[in-house]
Amino acid sequence: MPHHGSHRPGAGVQGDPVFPRATSTVVPDPSRFFAPGLLAAPLPTNAFFQNFVLKDGDMPEYIHPYSIRSPGGGALDVCYPSRSHSPSSVTQTFVADLTVSDAAAAAGTGSAQRHVVSAFDDLSVTLDVSQSLRAHLVRGCPYVTITTNATGPIDISFASVHAFVELSSCQCHHGSSGTKWRLRMDSGQTFLLYASAPIRLVQATPTQLSAPAFAGAIRVAYLPDASMEPVLDRYRRCFPTAGHATMNPNDRPFCVDYAWHKEGHGELLMLAHPLHLRLLALAADDDENRAVRVLDGFRYRSIDGDMVGVIGCSWALRADPVPPTWHSTRGVRADGVAEVVAALRADVGALAPAAVTTTSSYFYGKAVARAARLAVIAEEVGCADVVPAVREFLAATVTPWLDCSFQGNGFLYDATWGGLVTMQGLTDSGADFGFGIYNDHHYHLGYFLYAIAVLARLDPSWGRQYAPQAYAMVADFMTVSCDKSGGSFFTRLRMFDLWTLHSWAGGLAAIPDGRNQESTSEAVNAYYSAALVGLTYGDARLASLGATLAALEMLAAQTWWHVRDGEGMYEEDFSGSNRVIGVLWANKRDSALWFAPSEWKECRLGIQLLPLLPISEALFPDVVFVRDLVEWTLPALARDGVGEWWKGFVYALQGLYDTEAALAKIRALTVHDNGNSLTNLLWWLHSRGPAAASSGTGTPGATNKPQELDDAVLGRLLAYERRAVAHGGANRGGGSKQRIFQVSWTTSFCTLYTLSLKPQIFQRHGQLPTNQCHSCDGGGSPYAPCSVMDTFVARAVVPCPHQAYGCRASGAYYQAVDHRSACPHAPCGPQIYSERRPILAMEPGLPEVLLELDYDFERLAVETEGYSGSDLRALCDEAAMMPIRELGPQNILTIKANQLRPLRYEDFKNAMAVIRPSLQKSKWDELDRWNEEFGSS
Repeated sequence: MPHHGSHRPGAGVQGDPVFPRATSTVVPDPSRFFAPGLLAAPLPTNAFFQNFVLKDGDMPEYIHPYSIRSPGGGALDVCYPSRSHSPSSVTQTFVADLTVSDAAAAAGTGSAQRHVVSAFDDLSVTLDVSQSLRAHLVRGCPYVTITTNATGPIDISFASVHAFVELSSCQCHHGSSGTKWRLRMDSGQTFLLYASAPIRLVQATPTQLSAPAFAGAIRVAYLPDASMEPVLDRYRRCFPTAGHATMNPNDRPFCVDYAWHKEGHGELLMLAHPLHLRLLALAADDDENRAVRVLDGFRYRSIDGDMVGVIGCSWALRADPVPPTWHSTRGVRADGVAEVVAALRADVGALAPAAVTTTSSYFYGKAVARAARLAVIAEEVGCADVVPAVREFLAATVTPWLDCSFQGNGFLYDATWGGLVTMQGLTDSGADFGFGIYNDHHYHLGYFLYAIAVLARLDPSWGRQYAPQAYAMVADFMTVSCDKSGGSFFTRLRMFDLWTLHSWAGGLAAIPDGRNQESTSEAVNAYYSAALVGLTYGDARLASLGATLAALEMLAAQTWWHVRDGEGMYEEDFSGSNRVIGVLWANKRDSALWFAPSEWKECRLGIQLLPLLPISEALFPDVVFVRDLVEWTLPALARDGVGEWWKGFVYALQGLYDTEAALAKIRALTVHDNGNSLTNLLWWLHSRGPAAASSGTGTPGATNKPQELDDAVLGRLLAYERRAVAHGGANRGGGSKQRIFQVSWTTSFCTLYTLSLKPQIFQRHGQLPTNQCHSCDGGGSPYAPCSVMDTFVARAVVPCPHQAYGCRASGAYYQAVDHRSACPHAPCGPQIYSERRPILAMEPGLPEVLLELDYDFERLAVETEGYSGSDLRALCDEAAMMPIRELGPQNILTIKANQLRPLRYEDFKNAMAVIRPSLQKSKWDELDRWNEEFGSS
């Protein structure tokens, strides 16, 4: 049976991965459980069904709302789990409430074998428990559906650890006799059994039933309440066999769309967890989900909160946008700049590559990311003279991991499962916290990616040289496509679970409680850092994808990791004793950490906050909850032996509502986390303030309202944008290239006002002018409408800004020759003088405030010999930032538009010292030849 929308094998991988191939001695053999046809492609390592393919494959997995186990012998165990709870944990308990078996396989008379995973996708896994019996395990389905695969009828048996006290055949509306059975057990549980054809059940023993000679589909459903039986009856005939979650970061940023392949008649009944319901409602506010109906009274219990019935074979989920920013949204307060700069100079002065002695991929990544933060903070507070030292440190420490010259460890490629491993992890499953068995990939790689994004931003030539390694590290855990021509070396979204909408850190280890994740903040850092990589390389799609995954991860953290007393998510004894989860498992909530007992509350808070970044304030938007969390944690700091490095994170959150008290405590610390620094803590606290500490709503996901533009300034900016679009948006070829400068200047100008704004702010001024451009994957699919303002405000959530530039060369080829932008739409070739002048000069009609009268177009056109269109755009961006940087961070958010000085010739000359031609003419000639043969106009 084909698995619609499933992960499918393709042709063998062509060529070699970026990092060297190596053979691991610690990863298991996937061929024991995956169907042969699936082995040609990279395989999931952190999936919701991972226990089914590890060791003997007989550990349960939680496939909402049931725990499922395949014990072998052609059997499938179904459990509607009960919960045990205490102040320290909440655990779902597995019991084989109902077992469905192929009687011949169970008796050993057939070809008994272990199960086989014959297909899988984002929302389901298909398990062949025998050659004749197939289980369609679809997440969020209130029924477990099993179909027969044999050419004729087979004998099926049903069993339970409980005794069957009632076995009755029932009549369904419009159903044949014998197609519905009610199974009541001495445990008080009732299961309903539906069949596509009449089925005869015979009770052989108190705990066993037999169904001879049946062919078709069987659906079993637990009945939580008698009032739900008519609903289960009504939707029994339509069953899902597969499901796919679509993420289109260009067309639908911050959205996930579900679609199920179904068989049978009627409408599809599924279940939604609490975060689903919230995102369904947000999408409904945008006039989506018209065909979706929520059945509020139809509920199943779950460790993730009550699951509610939803009718519809496709859902649209939408989150609030969280655009990634390099800097704090409010800027460092003027009275704090001097203190930040003093700490910055001391921290930068202490940087030394030789001082990084660890060979651990995790701790090394934290060390280089810590240094990268210093450069970004220096940029924010206007301390540019320390940046070269940070750049040199990063180049010396990051490069060896990318060119494989690092002594003692390094990244390698494991072809068995398809992913990166470390040298130490090849032979030691515990090395690098299990990175070699696919634990924590997003944590480790996220730190490296932050450092790479910063260094590539500071040194574009370095960035171009090591772009393949950067993108390979991103692809290891953020490949979206199942198409083997795209991300053929890596599995789809290795860590991120598109059903739970958060990541799993646990990899190839069979554990009864399933996958797990400890630090949500490090997961957020991974996707945030990938978004910054996208911004650095001009890759709008990657920036949007990273921002979307970060936003979803934060919502999940606020929903399940952040514990609010009395909220009802967890039992009162647990929620009353905890404010954050230690380790969240598929089947368990644990107050303990991997490295610390539950009493070390400062560690629990810290591991859910580090690393401290601009996006951290979006992870903790509810100041009421933050105060509760900090006050819950503070008494633990009186314990003997508390590490000062953990105290820093507690005080950082305290700074959201009591900045001065937090500052006093931070100044007294003598040691900081190896991924943190005094500079970073002071930057955080001095960029808080009355606005940052204003009212929290007490609800997950509440956000502080950003500062808005005054109408006059906003109107001017929109007028600039409309004029820029009108002058170049509809044309093709050389004339449209004049838009490069217009876009560059306008987006840079908006820096003054838009760092903390969301695109929705602009919607109150009416529909922005838009253009239509094409997919950066070279496939020609349309993007969502593009606006210049959105390009700057949330570049991660808008289409490619190069839509009018005309180059249709292959994206892969373009990246190979010019890594300034991963988009194939930047203009090809170094521009000749006649083309450079209008790009630099722009068409008449833009406000005279933009340029001084002595702006020398001809002179600049001569001096930019060898610059391509994308180089000129970058040059304009850099020049346009010169008057903005002169303001200082304390003035950026308050200055009026007419107070910004015009651009000068010197701004462009200074920018040329930073932005150099990306390629020699010979390389552009090569690209021109390639584009002439394979490109399109």
